[in-house]
Amino acid sequence: MLRSILPSGVDLSKVDTDGNSPLHLAVRAAIGEAEDEEPFIEVDGEASDASSLAAALERFPASAVSAALQLHNRKDGRTPLHLAAAGGSSSVCEVLLQAGAAVDSYTLRRASLPQIRCGYWVVRGSAGQVQPLNKAADQTALHLAVECLVEEQSEDTALVRLLIEHGADVGALDSRRRTPLERAISGGLHAVVELLAEAVWRRAHVGRGRLGHVHDIPRHVP
Repeated sequence: MLRSILPSGVDLSKVDTDGNSPLHLAVRAAIGEAEDEEPFIEVDGEASDASSLAAALERFPASAVSAALQLHNRKDGRTPLHLAAAGGSSSVCEVLLQAGAAVDSYTLRRASLPQIRCGYWVVRGSAGQVQPLNKAADQTALHLAVECLVEEQSEDTALVRLLIEHGADVGALDSRRRTPLERAISGGLHAVVELLAEAVWRRAHVGRGRLGHVHDIPRHVP
């Protein structure tokens, strides 16, 4: 029998030196980005996939899973869902969303200025001043999914569609004031642009949560 990706009894609230919890590391293993040896988890070939992750999460109390899903690591300010979205895995994202991951949670940004001690998250105010803050917004899972597709120049819309179906805010702005649609346009992803444009139109004219069709979109929609 293959070992579980998350051994029974592991404390989901523990973190390594980069602030990764066992769930962060399990997600990395499930999307094929784990190191040969990781603390807290078992990296074991076929056992490290979305289905084994789903089975592992069922063995933990819902409260512990919920708390672990909200943890941002220190290295890049990402939750487990952000890692899965950035890795382009629709199957792992679906497992996490079914477990209660917040689809519109933002990644956090680190301070890069010498006057702010490393480890503080920061936000830039309207006057341009930088202030330490515990939750400085950067990108949502939808932004990361589109960015992954741009980098790979892929028109696979499965993950973007999944996030939209789970209520992702298609109008969310990243730290550069860009929506996922604007990033898809600049990246030249025609199928992704069409899907996001449909979602933007549906949000404005039909309402979130109701289905629409591409042929319903007025031609002036980007």
